[in-house]
Amino acid sequence: MVQLVALALLTLERSPNLTLRSTQVRTYFQSIEPVIRAKCLPCHAPGRSAPFSLSTYDQVRKHSDLIRVKAMTFSMPPTLGESDFGKLSKSSKMTDSEIVDLQKWMQAGMPRGIGEDRPTAPIMDWHLGKPTKTISLKSSSSVRTEGPRYWMTNVVEVAIDGDLKAFDIVPEDRKALQSVTLAYITPDMSKVLPKIAESFGSVSQIGAMPIGAWAPGYKSWILPRDVGLRIPKGSRLIVQAHYQPLGRKTSPNMKLGLYFASSPQPKQAKWITMSKDAFEIPANEAVSFSLQKVLVRPCRVISILPEARFYCSKIRLMAESGTKSKRVFETMAWNPYWVGNFAPQAPIELGANTRLSVTFNYNNDERCSINEGKVPTLVRSGKKLGDELCKMHVLTAPL
Repeated sequence: MVQLVALALLTLERSPNLTLRSTQVRTYFQSIEPVIRAKCLPCHAPGRSAPFSLSTYDQVRKHSDLIRVKAMTFSMPPTLGESDFGKLSKSSKMTDSEIVDLQKWMQAGMPRGIGEDRPTAPIMDWHLGKPTKTISLKSSSSVRTEGPRYWMTNVVEVAIDGDLKAFDIVPEDRKALQSVTLAYITPDMSKVLPKIAESFGSVSQIGAMPIGAWAPGYKSWILPRDVGLRIPKGSRLIVQAHYQPLGRKTSPNMKLGLYFASSPQPKQAKWITMSKDAFEIPANEAVSFSLQKVLVRPCRVISILPEARFYCSKIRLMAESGTKSKRVFETMAWNPYWVGNFAPQAPIELGANTRLSVTFNYNNDERCSINEGKVPTLVRSGKKLGDELCKMHVLTAPL
């Protein structure tokens, strides 16, 4: 499909008078603005997470070459994950026809057309409503001004009150805080953790149980009407925050909103984890690992949370029943910097004896981005940033 789009666009470059569907010249407000508003503005609007805004005609025109490159390579929006059960994020990538329309509009000189720039939707602190409990997470340190993205964990002592239904995050600086993974440590875990410490993109590596993930452009972590997540009393919350240095001092602070059910929920959510805990990736080789879990009882899949780092290139989770096989989750270009709440449009119902099968693909040669400028060496699984991970968490609930 990508090759067909690229061929069509190349043809247009060489033959500007050739059209693919119609001789009508499309204008910004007729054809381009609705796509930009739906696909780009969840992040590229004033005060939101992206580095620049695309909320006006002039801004889109200024960044048109970059928009075209990102659209043609399907690298924006950076929300990962495809599924046979519907899209897994709020913002989907441009379709082939939308990319062709964008190219044709640019070739026509980017005509403005009739219309006016519309205001973007206001940023709401709590778009799920007022939380049952609000926790302010503050640090005396600023976000790093330069260097690569990084993760920090906060250990939060909080009274757990009933079944958790949802959570939300309000960053103090929406451009600096890129994503959050929420987890908990049970009371019987004797390990002493520092209140704030650098982590390396995995909550399970410190022994925490995942709750869910938050990131701009992804759906909110919210459980179905009859489902709750019961966290043992006395547990400590783990908030893993992923930050982007901005070249200036800025605040890492955020507010965490927890939404609890008013009464015990009839059904409880449970994470199913498939993992390979000890492995190696030899230099200049590609390897893959397949993990499986057979469901004993029927269930609903609510959310997917993979854990892998920079040598991972592709992850594919399948649901197999008899002769039928469907893709629950797949990313063809894994990036640990763009993890969010991978939630289907509606919970996926799976029958007893369904086999969940996940395959992780890893590449450790010069084409791997983390090997740029250096000779590939042996990579092992582990807790450090240069180590690798192979874990798939699937949040389920009874039917």
